[in-house]
Amino acid sequence: SAGREALLMELDNFGGVSGIHVVAVFDGGGNPEGCSFAASFEHFSGVDVYYSRRGISADYEIISLARDIISKNSYRGAEIELEHLLVVSDDLMIKDEIRELGGFALSTDALDEAMKSGRVPSY
Repeated sequence: SAGREALLMELDNFGGVSGIHVVAVFDGGGNPEGCSFAASFEHFSGVDVYYSRRGISADYEIISLARDIISKNSYRGAEIELEHLLVVSDDLMIKDEIRELGGFALSTDALDEAMKSGRVPSY
């Protein structure tokens, strides 16, 4: 959709300015290819985009992806330090789970403020 593309362009611009590698996760129903039984992936400009599997929420995929990154200390072959794992969500369950795993969580308002100012968010 046009709204999703606009958000991804903003995230790409922010990633370029801040040096943050941005990964976005959406519910599978928003996947341009349609909903499938497996999570799908695409690269949109400078943003990695995941769509959840059929019947699975994006919330579940976010937590699953974070667990995978933490257990392997890597993302798509690149080493990731735990203190660099930042999840943006307003969902309290996701934020609590990410913090329990040892990652950091930030609200969408805090990300929006950081994007407008062009600075890396504090967490």
